Amino acid sequence: MNDIVDLRTVLRPPETDAQAARTPAASLVALLDRHDVALAAVLSSSALHHEAVGGNAETVVACRDEPRLHPIFVLDPREPGPAPAIDGARLLALFPATHGYPGVYAPLRRMLRALQAAPTSPPILVEAHRAGDATALASQLGEAGYRGPVILSGVSGAVTLAEALAVAEESPQILIATDGLHGLGEIGAVVHALGARRVVFASGTPDGSLGAALALVRHAHLSPDDEALVLGGNARRLLGIGAPAAGSLAA
Repeated sequence: MNDIVDLRTVLRPPETDAQAARTPAASLVALLDRHDVALAAVLSSSALHHEAVGGNAETVVACRDEPRLHPIFVLDPREPGPAPAIDGARLLALFPATHGYPGVYAPLRRMLRALQAAPTSPPILVEAHRAGDATALASQLGEAGYRGPVILSGVSGAVTLAEALAVAEESPQILIATDGLHGLGEIGAVVHALGARRVVFASGTPDGSLGAALALVRHAHLSPDDEALVLGGNARRLLGIGAPAAGSLAA
């Protein structure tokens, strides 16, 4: 198996009787197997679309049963109360557009300050497919004093891609995920602009096509070393997962 790590996948409830025969985690692992993906970071669709705390707890249980899956905790700054619990997460995720709050949002800035003050905090994946979101995020990171790695997700189209690149060139802590890069040559252009260590593979599967996402990277005309970083090495570094032993399928 290739050392491929998918930085964003989704646990989704079964839609058919056939899918209900196995758990969402087992169904996701079977999909990873079909495409020779070694590991994946995963979030619960319940955490994204319904209630973050309960959905994140479901993710932890699912990952406990499937060691090739590593939990993403969805954070929702609209929810009042103390700083969110992040113990057990490999990655945190914010979804401004999906949750309907603006890029500049005081509760988000407050949350970033709380995360910066925590003894340890995982990297943060941030949805950035709306024009202006990447710029607003960079501003809020600066105001909050947040210095950890931040991955822009869902960057798609010429306007948002140009914005994301400009922001990332000014902010070394920012990386770009491939899950929104669908245009011909976009992945290669981002690697050329930022370097391969700041581009990380993500598919959004099963909501997005894992096979198509992999094909875009493999047809980006990257050097073997750069392709290895994008497809797996960078995600392992961000998630704090060591490289697999020789002959091993996963860490």
